[in-house]
Amino acid sequence: MEGRSERLLFHFAFLILDYFMMKCPNCSKPVEWQDNPHRPFCSERCKLIDFGRWADEEYRVPAEPAPVANEDERSTVRDEEEP
Repeated sequence: MEGRSERLLFHFAFLILDYFMMKCPNCSKPVEWQDNPHRPFCSERCKLIDFGRWADEEYRVPAEPAPVANEDERSTVRDEEEP
């Protein structure tokens, strides 16, 4: 019985470690967190792939639309911007 409980404990510990192990947001490989200049990514390649997705606007941050200013406020802003 003791061997079975040790195996279950080991299995449970492995599941916990697997659940909490950081994974690369791009490829899901395990990521070494300490002394990793690319974190949260596993490599420079995954970091650049993610950057490219942001640059291509594949990712977006949700936001409320800006309120439309009335005509008087728009002309004041335009006058201030002109050289």
